[in-house]
Amino acid sequence: MKLIIITILALAVLVSSNPVKNELFLKFVEKEEWHPSQTYFMVEKSPGVYEKEDLLYSKIQLTASEDDATIFFYSRNNPEDPIELSIYDASSLVSDVHYNNTKPHVFISHGWNNNYQSNVNVLIKASLLEKYDVNVFVVDWSGPANKNYITARNAVTAIGEGVGDFINSLREATTVNLSDITLIGHSLGAHVVGGAGARVNGLVGTIIGLDPAYPLVIYDHLDARLDTTDGEFVQVIHTCAGFLGMKKVVGHVDYFPNGGSAQPGCFLDLAGSCSHGRSFEFYAESILDNKFVSVECKDEFYFKVNKCNNNLRSLMGGYMDQIDKEANGTFYLNTNDEEPWGLGDIYSSL
Repeated sequence: MKLIIITILALAVLVSSNPVKNELFLKFVEKEEWHPSQTYFMVEKSPGVYEKEDLLYSKIQLTASEDDATIFFYSRNNPEDPIELSIYDASSLVSDVHYNNTKPHVFISHGWNNNYQSNVNVLIKASLLEKYDVNVFVVDWSGPANKNYITARNAVTAIGEGVGDFINSLREATTVNLSDITLIGHSLGAHVVGGAGARVNGLVGTIIGLDPAYPLVIYDHLDARLDTTDGEFVQVIHTCAGFLGMKKVVGHVDYFPNGGSAQPGCFLDLAGSCSHGRSFEFYAESILDNKFVSVECKDEFYFKVNKCNNNLRSLMGGYMDQIDKEANGTFYLNTNDEEPWGLGDIYSSL
């Protein structure tokens, strides 16, 4: 109890600061969907240690460009020793002995305060290469991503365009089919891959948005967020909706595990990082063993009172032929509070 009280007092002190307001942020708060009261969020820097990330008074620390993105290429031949490429090096990959342009291509993008070695990339890359013989490209934009949040948010468009240009260059140098390309992004990375998809005219086969970031993201600004025009099929998994992740539907199909917000097993998740990260943990497991059975349901209330148990089923997540591309709309499901996360079809017995 003392720890909780001390934490609350510390947060109160942090909120009381009052430097000059950020004009860019004020443009965002003019939009009715962004709550003016949500002017900061907390970041867990280490277990039990929190720091305020101020949105209202922060300043952009770096203006990003395509040069701030680096691509790390992995395959079954080099699962731990990636080939490092710049955005402009796509054509040089053709001669690399580890690369085979006839295999499916997967691009993964991290979000804020991450890099190519972060868990989102490590887990998904490992699952993909264990089950599928594919080319995996991990996008590292850690330069702007590890500045303050508003800097990272401001970098999304440039990084996404850079990744899209890399894909276009790869197409020119090889026979890569855009329908065989999957883009996967977590948090701000979901908007990065959305931008990459838009750069190639929305022709990539699949985009997976893992709890797309909510802070400073305006729903009506389609050119700055993930949306259904970015790919032929866009699947979204919400796990920290309305806090770190977007609550509104943004894909062809949107899945809401455990209601889409606070996730079971995330005890005292003050910063939301545990729930936010569940999206990529669920997805990585779904590639190997997909037991994430969901039911079509119009909202969380109807799901929780078991009004949707007889509705259409859909498997959340997956890759290639595992992806349910017939699904459309909103689907809800329960998960375990520890690994393995998937519970299978439990709804008929409820």
